Amino acid sequence: MIRLTPIKLLILVLNWKMNFVESAIIIDRENSNLKTCVTKIVEENFNLSRTVIITDNQLDTNIHNFSGIIRIDDTNLDALRQIDEKINHFIISFANTDRLNATLSFLKQTYCFNSRAKYLVTVESLDDVQLISETLWFYRLYKSVLLGHDGEIFEIDLKKSKCGSDIRPAALSWFSCPEDPVYAEELLESYSFNAVLDDFERGYADIFLGLGNNLPYAIFETTGTIYDDNLYWVVPKAQRMPFYKAMIRYFPFSFWMCILLAFFLTCAIFSIIVGKFREENRFKDMTRNILYIYSIGLNVAIPKLPKNFTLRVLVLIYCYISLLTCTILQGSLYDILKNPLYDNDITNLDKLLESGLPMKFTDGLSVLFIYNGAQNRRVFDKYIGMNVLLVECLDLLISEKNFATVVDTGALIMRPNIRQSVNIFDIAYFQTVFYMRKCHELFNVFDRELKHIVESGFVDKFVSDMRWKCFLKYKTDYDHGALQFSLEHFQGGFMVLNRPTGIKKNNIQTNFR
Repeated sequence: MIRLTPIKLLILVLNWKMNFVESAIIIDRENSNLKTCVTKIVEENFNLSRTVIITDNQLDTNIHNFSGIIRIDDTNLDALRQIDEKINHFIISFANTDRLNATLSFLKQTYCFNSRAKYLVTVESLDDVQLISETLWFYRLYKSVLLGHDGEIFEIDLKKSKCGSDIRPAALSWFSCPEDPVYAEELLESYSFNAVLDDFERGYADIFLGLGNNLPYAIFETTGTIYDDNLYWVVPKAQRMPFYKAMIRYFPFSFWMCILLAFFLTCAIFSIIVGKFREENRFKDMTRNILYIYSIGLNVAIPKLPKNFTLRVLVLIYCYISLLTCTILQGSLYDILKNPLYDNDITNLDKLLESGLPMKFTDGLSVLFIYNGAQNRRVFDKYIGMNVLLVECLDLLISEKNFATVVDTGALIMRPNIRQSVNIFDIAYFQTVFYMRKCHELFNVFDRELKHIVESGFVDKFVSDMRWKCFLKYKTDYDHGALQFSLEHFQGGFMVLNRPTGIKKNNIQTNFR
């Protein structure tokens, strides 16, 4: 069995104090020096004037007799409603885990509840670790420490969907409707696009974002309005694809078999007819016939038409078929851009150019615009990105504040009016983007107070900060009174986007044995 010395314990808890790293603190009942060390650490790390101890008085944690701490018995939880300020530190000691869950549920309904506070929770046995960890995760108490009683070192990581399971090193941000939390297991890579849409329809979330160690793969949507335009994002896991894969993905196998059959049938007929006319002696063999037909299909050259009338008709028919095929491919692209996403249907190159949509196509889609002509050339120059990756799209979103992309494995389509008030901060290996539309009634408050919320990607922090500031204002300025905020104030108006700038796995996962 592993034992912690007072020095090691002090280092571990100070690390928790500075970096809010989830860890396990162990009390050894037989080691009085260690008890003294824990007592000293709790006194130094917990502000005695704003600390609440909630206990059933059954566990001897040796931390019940500090002066200046608000002590509440589990049979008198109504006393929590009398606290008129946000509490930054909670020490909770229960022998019954069900009672702990009920207490946290009651605490969440009080004004003193603070999801960003430090929570010191006692654990009686190893069997309770998983259940308590999931409970703390459910209430989003991320700055929690589990305090053991039997000398065991618990493996704890509150950023896991389930205690003991693996997690990808990722940043997770969401803006949830009240009383409808987004569970961690829903953020795993197996979480499908349809499942996300189902959650939106049921009202579980307004914004959903997941970033994986392979960079963004997930999907989210904001249902609120931005200057009367809805913002829809579909962000697939993008990768550069070869030309043939980009083409094949658009239509089923039967379609391409018909195209291939028509190609070889045209080549065969062309060869038979050429063999009967000596004036067409420049087509000396089957290989040259195939190359000639192939060049017509791709329009990579302008070959001379045969002299024979029959051959000319055959070549012109095949040119028409090739043009029709390319038009169908372009039509599949236009189908993405029409209503209800955009007010005006985009059904031709002129409308695509006039729309001014901030988009890029990967080079695999360049086949849609290879035909000669001024329009195709303009579209090709404007929209084709030879090495467009999804991470580059996010970079452009952050730098230009007005960007979208259509990629081979899916589509990211963004309304042009996204360029309103995007604020960017680099935070611990993640670049965070905060967005609120300028016409929102709280925009001035948001813009002014943004610097205070950058260390957290959760709206709850902003809401609690504003409530606390307004509460202090109420105490000093009675004319203006108190102002209450809730998540409803931010519906459709607030967005948080995190993207990795250099993930270090050890800095994301914290396991202590």
